Amino acid sequence: MTTSIKITGGIAHGIVVLDRDHRLHGLDDLKNPRWYPIAAVGAPAGICGSSARGIAAYAANSVNYLTSIASPLARWRSLPDWPFAGKGIGGMTGDPVLGFTVFGDDGDGVQRLFQLAVCDAAPVWKEKARPPFQIRLIAGDAAGGMLAVGGDGGNWRSFTTGPDLGSEWQPGTALPFAVDLMCGDAAGGYVLYGEGQLLGIDPQGVMSKLAPPSFSIVAMTGDLASGVVAVINSEIVAYCPDLAKGMWMIGAGLPQAGPGPA
Repeated sequence: MTTSIKITGGIAHGIVVLDRDHRLHGLDDLKNPRWYPIAAVGAPAGICGSSARGIAAYAANSVNYLTSIASPLARWRSLPDWPFAGKGIGGMTGDPVLGFTVFGDDGDGVQRLFQLAVCDAAPVWKEKARPPFQIRLIAGDAAGGMLAVGGDGGNWRSFTTGPDLGSEWQPGTALPFAVDLMCGDAAGGYVLYGEGQLLGIDPQGVMSKLAPPSFSIVAMTGDLASGVVAVINSEIVAYCPDLAKGMWMIGAGLPQAGPGPA
């Protein structure tokens, strides 16, 4: 069974890619295409995190995290399962240092949102107030706050929230297009992609249209201030340090296909 390509990390500290065969690959320098394999637990469906602060991989109801991708001695550790059987985890954001947030269906058709701090003595998922619409995508972290987007029909909206479990969700402006991908955080701003277009939302919530790419983006990571790394045309990594100028640079091709996790 294959999965869609996922990517996490950034221009400054390198990236981690989850390929269609559930394999994880690391790349420290975007200008020097030397991929290295990262042993995964099971067959991940998604990843989040930071090359500098560690990553997490999730599948169905389970979450595992790695505090360092650079150290060969670092080992995967498991977090408590997503609290509901339901349809499993729908999406996840954060990292081992700043905490994780997950959302998903509780089995009764109700979407639920939970946060967990890895640094707690006994980490448990704690329910967070959810926005007044079905979440499609989420970005940010439990320490600094998050942005969620979603919508009904053709009406896409954005809401932001603070780090506390009880923080209310504040409505943003309506979004001009359906969003396929989103990345960023409250400190560096967010980047949204859909219908061949890019949109930026800065830390003050100001929205701006960015120069559209001349290619299709299938996965992306980074933030508005530092730039974005993307997988384009399903097989090549490209990066743009200055989204206002829209000058993209072509980096490494994705690693060749091979055996996935057992």
